[in-house]
Amino acid sequence: MNRKNKNNEAKWLRKTYGQRVLVRPEDIEKLKSLNSTLVELWNMGIDQCNVWLALEKGNVEKKHITPISLNYWLTGVRSNPRFSAIIAGLEREMLRRLAGGFSSYFALLKNKDNEAKPPGKRNEGSFITLTWTSFDVTNDGILSASIGSKQEVKFVLGQFIMDKIKELPKGSKIAQVTVSKREGEYWANFVFNIPMPMPGPVPQKGVLAIDLGSGDIAISTSGEPVGSEFLIPTRRPDKKWNKEIAVVKERVERCKKYSRSWKRRMGARRIMHRKSLNQHTDHQRKLAVWLASQRMTIVVGKMKTRLGLSKSSGTAEQHWGVQNTGYAFRLLIFLREKAAEYGIRLIELADPARKGDTNDPESKFTASRELLKNGCEQLKIPFPSSWKRIDKPFIPG
Repeated sequence: MNRKNKNNEAKWLRKTYGQRVLVRPEDIEKLKSLNSTLVELWNMGIDQCNVWLALEKGNVEKKHITPISLNYWLTGVRSNPRFSAIIAGLEREMLRRLAGGFSSYFALLKNKDNEAKPPGKRNEGSFITLTWTSFDVTNDGILSASIGSKQEVKFVLGQFIMDKIKELPKGSKIAQVTVSKREGEYWANFVFNIPMPMPGPVPQKGVLAIDLGSGDIAISTSGEPVGSEFLIPTRRPDKKWNKEIAVVKERVERCKKYSRSWKRRMGARRIMHRKSLNQHTDHQRKLAVWLASQRMTIVVGKMKTRLGLSKSSGTAEQHWGVQNTGYAFRLLIFLREKAAEYGIRLIELADPARKGDTNDPESKFTASRELLKNGCEQLKIPFPSSWKRIDKPFIPG
């Protein structure tokens, strides 16, 4: 698949599955040698970025930190046979990840985050995540990938991943595989490109408009019963976990860095962050499935910049990826996937302004009603003349 062709990309539905994998003993040394070389290249890239950061603002030689600029800076270094032996794809993905880290750092500085820190150098024993777009998977569950110099490493896949590969519909492809190391174990994440089914005719059940607000999710529909509205509370497991994470953070600060206690508590903190993310992701997936199962055309606002906020609050230009701890945009991604799976339409319209009034409960539905009205006009469907509040439906999970 040509990733530069956006029209071609739109025809695919992407799904990601991961599982722990085993490495053959004879390949462990190959991975260590490869990783040592990539760590050295990463640290050279950090040195070049520090030179860039030291330049005065407005300097004509000051460039944006991008994979292209990093590749240009390291051209002379990569001519060394030790580096040129590595396949270009692994180096390219590593430089893209490094450039992404600096982009995130600059975004935090722009938001006046005083604790923001740029990406740092890697220790010799750290593991650089490896990404392949060209590899081979055999029927007996062996993943073979090239690392350069006519060498390859092989990973033994689990039954879960093999079952997912066998269940792929006709015309599907494995776009890439990413191998990382967590707590001494190797994990492989597969990205599958699945042909996206074409949406059918406009469902007769009506239109469902969703306002993905920072608090409750407001929903207005033209389906049965006509003009029904309800609120779905935004689940926030991070509020529960952040309290426990703060307690562990205080204990970490009292420990000597890299001591046993420090490593144990840092591990506990990582697990808490992972549980918070997994719980929210699980809820959003189930919510997206339920919304798509209503068999209505879904209308949502385009997530670019929040509107209707006071400039004095400093959030007038706040991106939806920041609002609500970045979860609202991920819910939209799940909605796109499930709408494609169920063969229903998902329309993204201009995000309406929000002018809430705490004394008026109806104001929570202002944005969803406007989205519904615009969707009905586009689809030439009658717009409800009256509204009826209904209880929040039961959503599994």
